[in-house]
Amino acid sequence: MKKRVLMVACVPVMIKHFNMPNIRMLQDMGYRVEVAFNCYEDEMWSKGDWEEFKKQLDREKILVHQIDFTRNAAGFAKHIKAYQELKAILKKRNYEFIHCHTPIAAAIARIAAHRTKTPILYTAHGFHFYKGAPLKNWLLYYPVEKLLSWWTDCLITINKEDYRRAKRKFHAKRTVYIPGVGVDTKKFNSGFIDIEAKRESLGVLSNDIMLLSVGELSERKNHEIVVRALKELNNLRIKYFIAGQGELQEYLSGLIKDYGLEDNVFLLGYRNDISELCQAADLFIFPSKQEGLPVALMEAIACKTPVYCSNIRGNVELVQNERTMFNPSDVGELSVCLRRFIGKKKRREFKEAWKKEVEANYKHLLMYDIQNVCSDMNGLYCNISGGGYDKLSNVLKRKDFATELNIDVGNTIILSVGELNRNKNHSTIIQAVARLGDSSVHYVVAGQGELKEELEELAEGLGIAKQLHLLGFRDDIADIMKVVDLYCLPSLREGLNVSLMEAIASGLPWIASDIRGNRDLFGKGRGYLITANKPEVWAQKIRDCIGNVEESATVKEGGEKGIGLFSQKEVLGRMQEIYMFYKKEI
Repeated sequence: MKKRVLMVACVPVMIKHFNMPNIRMLQDMGYRVEVAFNCYEDEMWSKGDWEEFKKQLDREKILVHQIDFTRNAAGFAKHIKAYQELKAILKKRNYEFIHCHTPIAAAIARIAAHRTKTPILYTAHGFHFYKGAPLKNWLLYYPVEKLLSWWTDCLITINKEDYRRAKRKFHAKRTVYIPGVGVDTKKFNSGFIDIEAKRESLGVLSNDIMLLSVGELSERKNHEIVVRALKELNNLRIKYFIAGQGELQEYLSGLIKDYGLEDNVFLLGYRNDISELCQAADLFIFPSKQEGLPVALMEAIACKTPVYCSNIRGNVELVQNERTMFNPSDVGELSVCLRRFIGKKKRREFKEAWKKEVEANYKHLLMYDIQNVCSDMNGLYCNISGGGYDKLSNVLKRKDFATELNIDVGNTIILSVGELNRNKNHSTIIQAVARLGDSSVHYVVAGQGELKEELEELAEGLGIAKQLHLLGFRDDIADIMKVVDLYCLPSLREGLNVSLMEAIASGLPWIASDIRGNRDLFGKGRGYLITANKPEVWAQKIRDCIGNVEESATVKEGGEKGIGLFSQKEVLGRMQEIYMFYKKEI
């Protein structure tokens, strides 16, 4: 009999639009996947939408459990009922693990999972508390999330602000960063549509300027600011389309009529041709007040459409040029942005004028491609279900560590472990890194001490302040050694350095000063001894090591075998011999 996994969300739209790739991945891994949500709560879906999705789930043999979740935080009676319903299902169905989404459903799921001792993953699609969030959000959601993190086996965050906060403040057994739910860059950049025909079908003339927004008609999505900005611009060439439906439809329709913009602003309702709309548009506008990591914005970038977006968490991770971002509360600022975009240019000139920004955004977006995200999720699913997959696990840990340092995962990371003092001689590596002239090389030091400010000032003076990372005391050195590229020990004196032995055992290539103690370890793994205090020599050897990555696959085995003489088992055995000798003498 197949093992079962449960996917939980408040409403079915979260499963359909964000989790079907995860479900298919789990099915490919041999699991029977079931889903739990409130089939009747989602006002964004019509009855026909739900019936169509239900047929899809039936075809794919995905069992649906109706749970009376509500998105109303004050609906305590419903929350209790939903908890009881879900707990009963968990007891009966014996799931291998649960993957939950959306704040309230995830809170209920984690309590139920704790009571039934079921492992649980939680994807936070953007915490409701964030820099600049209303105080009530912090008072309501923050303490709940912090408390429930104790009962979370794996907390998945989709933007770096949430990741850093959760890593520092929360207590999940594991906290990871995965860049959203992914976007199929090939699908959204197919180029197989007749753009002029698409524009004509919308009533857009050849030299009209087509603006597009995608998102539900809600206060959070903030389409109103664009409508107000267009009133200020009073440009008849502009045709603005909003794809989405929601509770503010009547209000926005009234606002459009009051402003006399009926020939310029159009509410399209729900659409299944977003890719075609994005490719037809001259500019995509995303004015949200709050986002986790927005799929709609990723899709527009994947279509290579110029974008303007609000300067908020999530958006700032996707858009590379600050001049294409605006304050979501400032109509005047958005008006200036739009006026600058349009200028006196003819429509055919937009593409060339925005080529640099479009290509930069698209190149950056590739790290969010659906294939990369699925690979990350595969590793998480394997780990939580006891499948192992150490290689994938280390890839995820590398991404976590790079996120902590706020650097790209492909950058080179050099590690040293030791106090920040004269003897450990970290200044030599800082000078060596500066000599490399390569901003992708980062130097990480795990340790604390009196020279912290002096080392930071040295890096600042050499122009590599962003490449130096002083971590302070760390109790996860073994994990860090699994994900960095090179270990350096530039000490002026050592007995027999433990951290260097650990680096060799981890399979890391290493460079150490040619001194007593370090010489005893020469020949173990792939290591080099050089003069302690010559930065130019260290720079050359570092350059050689990071340019010779093809050897890395064989380093770990050689390192583990070579260091065996210094293993704890070997050393304790030798000490036991000594103790036994003196025991006989006594």
